[in-house]
Amino acid sequence: MPPEPDSKEIMATEIMATATVGRPVPIDGLILPGSRLEPAADPGRTAPVSVRVVAVAPHGNLFRYDLEATGWEGGDHDLRAVLVRADGTTTDDLPPLLLRTTSSLPAGFPRVSVPALEPPQQLGGYGQTLFLLGLAWLVGLALLLRLRRRAITPPHTGAAPLTPADELAALVAKAGAGSLDRGEKAAVERLVYEAWRKRLGLDQTDPRQLVAALREEPAAAAALERLEGWLHAPGAAAPADLGAFVAELLPSQPPADGRG
Repeated sequence: MPPEPDSKEIMATEIMATATVGRPVPIDGLILPGSRLEPAADPGRTAPVSVRVVAVAPHGNLFRYDLEATGWEGGDHDLRAVLVRADGTTTDDLPPLLLRTTSSLPAGFPRVSVPALEPPQQLGGYGQTLFLLGLAWLVGLALLLRLRRRAITPPHTGAAPLTPADELAALVAKAGAGSLDRGEKAAVERLVYEAWRKRLGLDQTDPRQLVAALREEPAAAAALERLEGWLHAPGAAAPADLGAFVAELLPSQPPADGRG
């Protein structure tokens, strides 16, 4: 593959770049053979030159690099000394990569100190902001749902729920006061019919056939007649014995076989 127009072809004795001591110089479009290169470790920062890989991309069976090199001592420095293969293979097939560094300091002057490289950030800037905002939104949503659940959950008073007999007694007493409306009259009938339906095991019976089925049972038929005679009589008064009247309308405890 022919080299790109901005790529560098390296000759054996070519000086790729020139810079003063301590000043980084870019070396872009450098095409090199072999597997991928990366900077060699220099924990003590004692090497006379350092290199940073700014960008790398495949180029056929080669790689194209954008480098940034910095000389810390005057003279010619070969970047091969500070580059290694990512896969650990040899760099013997690389051509010389020469950087010439000039210095205006007098001979014997202490070398420029090499700054430590900062480790790359794993998550920062815009990505970190989005993560924190998302986390705050989730926490707020959880708190909102918890508060709403508390608001709509009625407090537990410990009182036992009303039985059908309790509800029926309250409605019958209200009817005796002359304040029972049409909907409450329907509620009285519903409570009596529902109690007998469960007592006789008629849960699956068609509602249109329920009345006829209940009237086939003598006890249920007597209770329904007693209810209709009182509920629909003009000016119905509250029974003298409210408890006894309610007991007449509702079934007694079921026998062992579950039928009346």
